[in-house]
Amino acid sequence: MHTDNFMTIPRHERSEMSTPTLKRKVIHSGTHEGFPFEIHERPGLEEGDTIWTFYVFIHEKNVKDFEGLWLTPRIDNEKWLVFDYFKTWVAGCDGWNGAVTYYRKHGELPGFRCVEFGCDFSHLWDHDREYCLADIHSECILTINAIVEHEKESA
Repeated sequence: MHTDNFMTIPRHERSEMSTPTLKRKVIHSGTHEGFPFEIHERPGLEEGDTIWTFYVFIHEKNVKDFEGLWLTPRIDNEKWLVFDYFKTWVAGCDGWNGAVTYYRKHGELPGFRCVEFGCDFSHLWDHDREYCLADIHSECILTINAIVEHEKESA
C-alpha cells in the first residue's frame, strides 16, 4: 500500500527522505494595560543574527474607534490585496520602532474582532544595532502606553 503520509513511513526510512529545514522561532507573550502582545525572536540571515518583531493585539472592546482600525482592503497593481494600516491612528502613536510594518484582522463577528499591528527591527537604521529582549519589550510597552494615552485623550 502506497501512501504519502510521512508518519506512516517507518522511522528508519524517514531520515533518508528530503525534509524541509526547520528554523527555530521563540515567541514571548504578555499583556500590558489590557493589550496582549507577542515578541518574536528568530534567526537572521547571517550566523548569530537575530530578527526581532513585536505585535500588539487590539480587541474591539479595548478601543473606542475600532471601526477605524477594521480596514477594507484595496487592490494594488491589479493583483495585491493591500490594507492602508499606516494611515490609522494606531500607526501614528509613538513607538513601533519608527513604523508599523504589519497588519492583520482576526475574527469577523462584531464584538469579538481583533486587529494585530506589528513592527520589526530590521530597518536600515537597525543594522548597526544589536537588540536584546529587554530592548524590544521596552519599545512594545512604550507603544502600548501610547495607544492607551490616545484612548484617554479621545474620551
